[in-house]
Amino acid sequence: MKRVLVATPAFVADCLETIEEIHVENHDIFKQAGGEVFDVVQPFNEHIDFSKYIASLANRHFAQN
Repeated sequence: MKRVLVATPAFVADCLETIEEIHVENHDIFKQAGGEVFDVVQPFNEHIDFSKYIASLANRHFAQN
């Protein structure tokens, strides 16, 4: 494969460990294997709609309990 798009739906926020492992280590391995384009779908941590969604889930949960 020459092009790859990495999506990590379990990671909703950036942290140094995931940046290092996904963006750096895997990028380097991919490039060394002859890959050309390595893109990563960024987490939702800075998107206001995602924050509102998480808050609505919490509000629904606590309203039921």
